[in-house]
Amino acid sequence: MISKSAVNELKDRFPGANIVALPPDEPREVIAEVEPTEEHPEYSVAVALIERSKAHHHNRSTETYRVLGGSMMLFVGDEVVPLAEGQTYVIKPGILHSVIVKPPLKPALVEVTSEPGWSQDDHILEEFKPDPKA
Repeated sequence: MISKSAVNELKDRFPGANIVALPPDEPREVIAEVEPTEEHPEYSVAVALIERSKAHHHNRSTETYRVLGGSMMLFVGDEVVPLAEGQTYVIKPGILHSVIVKPPLKPALVEVTSEPGWSQDDHILEEFKPDPKA
């Protein structure tokens, strides 16, 4: 669970940003909507503290993850991609993806740019389906 002090640091760093904690009661991902889609539909920018995100894909948006702090494992399609501070990864539409940070590491701080801008109807939650041959 992401600590309240970490959430407060995110709020202080991005005053006025809409802050979303997922799940709300014991957050594993906290998102600051820095440049929301409503301001410019062609893109959006969020900064997230991520301990674990739910598997999902987007039908329209391409997402670029840029690690601002810490490190994480990005599960994307059939790949596991380790990412550390300063590294970037682009996720094309239709590709299942999720993030995990293994304890005892702190949550990763990640900038996520979506083109076109993120929308709830284009955020499709899924379950990872293990390859039966693996």
